[in-house]
Formats: sequence, structure tokens, C-alpha cells
Amino acid sequence: MSRIHNWQKFLLLTPLYAALVACQGEPNDTTVGDQGNTPATEFTIRANAGLAKGLDLDDPRDFEDASRGLIATPESLLVSLDDGTSIWNMASYNFIQDEAPDTVNPSLWRQATLNNIHGLFEVTDGVYQLRGFDLSNMSLIKSQNGWIVVDPLTTRETAKAAIEFARQHLGDEPISAVIFTHSHIDHFGGVLGLLGAAPDVEIIAPVGFMAEATSENVIAGTTMSRRSMFMYGSQL
Repeated sequence: MSRIHNWQKFLLLTPLYAALVACQGEPNDTTVGDQGNTPATEFTIRANAGLAKGLDLDDPRDFEDASRGLIATPESLLVSLDDGTSIWNMASYNFIQDEAPDTVNPSLWRQATLNNIHGLFEVTDGVYQLRGFDLSNMSLIKSQNGWIVVDPLTTRETAKAAIEFARQHLGDEPISAVIFTHSHIDHFGGVLGLLGAAPDVEIIAPVGFMAEATSENVIAGTTMSRRSMFMYGSQL
């Protein structure tokens, strides 16, 4: 691991997330309007039903595991930019309830239902996790000098919202260090939302982190944004 003391270098990386999103462009006119969906074909219905037969969908253990250690859930988890633009709205996933519709893979529907269990969790003594504030999770490790933050989410806004919620329930501890586990932007992009008035916080990252983050998010950024359009259906 290497220690990065000159955190200002990350100012250069902050715009990358916005650039990746911008590369996707706006949806075509034909993709917006009616929020309904096309009914599943008979083939899709049979395929999803056949998969469901091989799943123990009544087994509650996944939900027990996903809820274990829950300390608190925000009444409303809506994060916006300064101009009011919404960048994260957990309530938009509230439609994921009950049994999977014919159009959706039942295993994916179950996984999405589990992902809706969000908030602040105690993993073990002195270790906490914030889930559902972003695409990724942010972990907090309590030390003698304050919090060690592991993976500060994707944007400064979501990271700030997460740490403020944690402090409401765990106390106003300072941040003593930040760890980036790897170079995917959803694991380091929100670091500036944590530093605030403490820019000298020690940042620990894998050796070669700067080169990996730059090569992946800049050089391969166009390819990755194109891939994400197919993975996540951003223009559907």
C-alpha cells in the first residue's frame, strides 16, 4: 500500500465521474414518455417461471442477513446537487416489492429487493457500514484517533450525506484516515465530501493507484460508458 499525502491530486479525478455520465448523453425522444412496460412474451414468462422453480424464494435467511445489525434507516434518502438536480433517490426503487413480475428475472428481483434494505449497519464491534447511499457501500472503522473510512462512494454529495447520517447516530468523530481498496471510481470518487475542513487526512491506496485510476477512467472511459449503457439500460 502507498500513502498519498497530497490529496489535492484527487481534484484532477473528481470530474471524471461527471465526464463518464455525460458521455452517455440524453435519452432519445422515443425512449421517454409512457412509463409503462411492454408485456413479457410467452418465452420470457416460461423462462422466468422455470428459473423460479429452482429457487427457494421463501427462504428468509437472505433477508435476515441483509437486515442484521441495522441501526437506522433515513426517512428520505434523496441526494441532490447544489442546483437541486437529484443524483441519488432511494425512494425511486420502492416499486420493487412482492413477487417478481413476468418481465423480470426472479433472482434479480430478489437481489434488488435485498438491496432496498439500506441505512447504517453495525457489522461487528467497532466496524460499521453505510448501504444504499450510492452504488457502492462505505465502511467505517473506529480507531483511537477517529474514523478510518473505507471506500468513500462515488460523489462528494453522497459521501457527505452518508458520513453525516453516521455521525447522527454514532457521534461526531473526526476522520483520521481514508482507504481506497481499488481504482473503481465508486470506491474513491466521493473523497472530497469527507475531507471538509480536514484536508490533511491520510489517504491510503494500493501501489499504482493513480496510474490505474487515470488509465481506467480516462483512457478507457468512453468504452466503459458505452458498456454501462448496455449493462444498466440507461437509455431505456
